[in-house]
Amino acid sequence: MHQARIEFPVKPVPVAFPEPASRRALAARLAVAARPRHDYRCLECDGAFQSVERHAEFCCTKCRKDWNNRRAARGAEIYDLFMALRFERGPAKLAQVWTLLCAVASAYRDADKAKRDGRRSWRRLRNAIADIPMAYGSAGDGR
Repeated sequence: MHQARIEFPVKPVPVAFPEPASRRALAARLAVAARPRHDYRCLECDGAFQSVERHAEFCCTKCRKDWNNRRAARGAEIYDLFMALRFERGPAKLAQVWTLLCAVASAYRDADKAKRDGRRSWRRLRNAIADIPMAYGSAGDGR
């Protein structure tokens, strides 16, 4: 005797991410989704957000890019002054480059207070130091 097969209509289940390419990819996504979330404040916009990452700093890509673009522009402004201060000490001392660097830093902080509600625009000292490769040799930093 042959048994009849009963089929039920299947409703699509909404998913928060695209269909994975494999079961392994699905397992990886589910593992990340199961990790506990932590509450953070965005360094750029000061908005609250949650992340599974232990050291999340930004709520979105736009905030991360805005933060890094401002740092790059400010860094470019002070790079030449600092290098002159370090390697052209006589002329730098006559031009009072250290005083100028301090004035520029104060102007950056004043801009932070006015445009960023006083939030700092620099990374914590220990993080900044940790990210500097100390293995620069005679070939420079490789850039």
